[in-house]
Amino acid sequence: MFFLFYAELSAVSTTQKKLKRRVSICNEAEKLMRSCAVMIRTSGADIFHIIKALKGEELCFLRFLYTLPEEFSTDCDIRKLWCDAIGNDQDMPGEEKAVLREFGSILGTSDTEGQLVAITSQLLRMEELREQRRLEYMQKGKLYRSLGVMAGVSVGIILI
Repeated sequence: MFFLFYAELSAVSTTQKKLKRRVSICNEAEKLMRSCAVMIRTSGADIFHIIKALKGEELCFLRFLYTLPEEFSTDCDIRKLWCDAIGNDQDMPGEEKAVLREFGSILGTSDTEGQLVAITSQLLRMEELREQRRLEYMQKGKLYRSLGVMAGVSVGIILI
């Protein structure tokens, strides 16, 4: 009986962590997009310079960045590598993947102003998604925290 409650408690904790992780992914994706916009606006950085700079920002929830090359080579299709790296990240939810894939497809494809307009559009989408994830965490997280307390109280009563 005790193991059943422990398993329930563990499942509640895991779900709560997933909800919080989704919020963190969106926060880091926004940071990534803002950093890219600044680099493009101030220095007209290309995608390889951007990737190199982003790797130094310690975006721990966006692990796909660390698989991307930092230097240009003739046999490197960086946009395909970007999309594949995002697709291989099993911990990232689908909506976030879609926004980040689109974001990667616009980097380096037009002049500075065109990129900045496209980045702003993707940033707005990610902000909306972050707000949605935050609300999910607030609502569902509260439910899961309550369930955790109730399971703990139940275990205490059974043990007595």
